[in-house]
Amino acid sequence: MPAQRQKLKSLKYASSKIHLRRGVKFIVFLLVLTAGINFAIRFSQFRGFFQKTSDFKQTNFSFSKEIDYSYRVNFLILSDRDQRQEFGLLSYQEKEKDLDFFYINKKIYYNLPRVGWSNFGNLYEKEGLDGLAQGVEGSLALPLDGYLEVSEENFDLSESSLSKYVAQGGFIGGLSKIVDAKGIADHANSSLSWKELLSIYFKLAKVNNDNFSYNKLSDFTMDEIRDGTKYLSLDTKRLDNFIVENLSDPALTEEGASVEVQNGTNASGLATLASRFITNLGGRVVLAGNADEKIQETLIYKYSSKPKLISRLKGILPYKLEDKVGENAGSDFLIILGKDFSSSL
Repeated sequence: MPAQRQKLKSLKYASSKIHLRRGVKFIVFLLVLTAGINFAIRFSQFRGFFQKTSDFKQTNFSFSKEIDYSYRVNFLILSDRDQRQEFGLLSYQEKEKDLDFFYINKKIYYNLPRVGWSNFGNLYEKEGLDGLAQGVEGSLALPLDGYLEVSEENFDLSESSLSKYVAQGGFIGGLSKIVDAKGIADHANSSLSWKELLSIYFKLAKVNNDNFSYNKLSDFTMDEIRDGTKYLSLDTKRLDNFIVENLSDPALTEEGASVEVQNGTNASGLATLASRFITNLGGRVVLAGNADEKIQETLIYKYSSKPKLISRLKGILPYKLEDKVGENAGSDFLIILGKDFSSSL
């Protein structure tokens, strides 16, 4: 009898182990199934984006050809609802999961390259996306990596709305909650591919409100009188100070590249504009002025091995690089502008 009881206990123990293993497997199955369903739901919310890649609005503006998240990246955001347009700049820094937004008042004036004295609203009305992109990039002196345009009555660029979107799981994560798959297919345009949209969706979903900053471009303006008329004009000095302190690229600031800029064209103001881009990105301009001679293409003389800054400038300043590493110079790089890059911003 003791032997039978021992055998019975062994059978019960083996049976309980089998049930336990089955239970664990079932729980794991449920967890995997839940994760799969959540992913499918999120993916379906953006299916409209992916299905519309061939219908994205065509643009001649030179956005970055490849988004590199080792740098701070910037996206132009447009909201068009009930014929009311809103504009903004979305700036994301991957390392710190840092997200900054600039609301762009349409009535702000700035002396833009090629266009002259104009405001952002007129630029968009007359020249569409290309004109607006040029105006935003040229006035803020920050490179644009892409754009996202949404024509949806429930989508706006107010501080309360964007903070809510971030709290709901990231900027685009919040967008996915208010625009269904069919709606976003019908009402959205972007220069980003479906892979890039998917990538930035998951990246921005990790941003929380503590790392989100909402700014207004109108906070960096001044009244300017022209021909007896008062305009709301962009104060680039105050704006650049803010950008350097809050939106410069940590990777480029850490690299600490020093640059001398010379204008070798007949177009005035190019050295100043190039210097703004370099400084706002995180570089350091030690000297800016006119070149002794005019040249036909932009040259960069490289005196040290600091590749990050000039790599980020490539989309703004098409250039020919000449390696001078080892030679004595007063800076890490000498940029001689040979073409008017402002016309292609």
